[in-house]
Amino acid sequence: MPLSHIQFQEAAVECLRKSLRENRLAHAWLLFGPEGVGKSSAALGVCEALLCPQKKGEGCGGCVVCRRIAQRTHTDVAWLSSERSQVERGWMDLKTLSKQPSQEIHVEQIRQLQERLHIRALEGPYKIAVILHAHEMNIQAQNALLKTLEEPPANTVLLLCTHQKELLLSTLQSRCQALAFKPLPSTFVAEQLHAYGISEPLKAARLAEVSEGSLGKAKRLGEAWLEFQEKTEAEFFALEAKAIGGLLAFAERHGSNRAAAEQCLDVLLVALSRWVKELARGGGDERELWRWLYRYERVEKAKVAIVQRNGAARLQLEAMLLDMFSQPMGILEG
Repeated sequence: MPLSHIQFQEAAVECLRKSLRENRLAHAWLLFGPEGVGKSSAALGVCEALLCPQKKGEGCGGCVVCRRIAQRTHTDVAWLSSERSQVERGWMDLKTLSKQPSQEIHVEQIRQLQERLHIRALEGPYKIAVILHAHEMNIQAQNALLKTLEEPPANTVLLLCTHQKELLLSTLQSRCQALAFKPLPSTFVAEQLHAYGISEPLKAARLAEVSEGSLGKAKRLGEAWLEFQEKTEAEFFALEAKAIGGLLAFAERHGSNRAAAEQCLDVLLVALSRWVKELARGGGDERELWRWLYRYERVEKAKVAIVQRNGAARLQLEAMLLDMFSQPMGILEG
């Protein structure tokens, strides 16, 4: 896909195209932003722009070279991702694995990539590596990649794509040219979901809202998430202040692991955001508005602790709920 075909990422795409036009492309790029907003498509576009013989510096998307790049069969382009990611993309058959697909990119994969990058380009002027879900590299893999970023082989370009930049080492990030990709318009996400198979416009709109402009997240959540959302919201709004047993039971149900807790917190953030907006529009009791705003901020704090700081999921949910309901006025009473 040529860079010119990528929608709603004008600033990021123009930065890449300008670098290509001026022949000042960085040796390593970190493309970051929400899931499914065009990062991997942009990486594909850069590969085409560098190797396409028909439209150099831009890529045509239709010639033999561009098609081989898109099909991941071009010898000068290496694609790297975890086994789980490859299975999800249809690049690997689950039946070929003797165990559950790994969720990490391992140091052995990075070493194999490094060996490949030190072999001269066989067909074009550049060797290119695209690392999808770069945040899935474990610490050993990230440290191994640092050597290549510090001393890249000649005529080599690395493209790291991630929707969780905070999981990458700061030393690794500092050696890449960072390029932000923004959320997509909710209306566009809803349209794409309709084409994806979610026929009811209301459901597509609700998924677009909760995905916050991330088409990848919206597809991953799917219609089953809407049922979970309704059930979880009902449970949360039924909780009563100082009913300790109910609070702990809620935390136990939704805090079995980090993924479950994050899903629960995403639901609460959407529900509380909607509630705060309704209170603000209604012009009612200011103390009531601040109470719910405090609860929203407390959910955000718990999500950061669990997702970014590896906090214990159930304990974080317990602390959040006890704080929320035992001190309902939160920051006003502080």
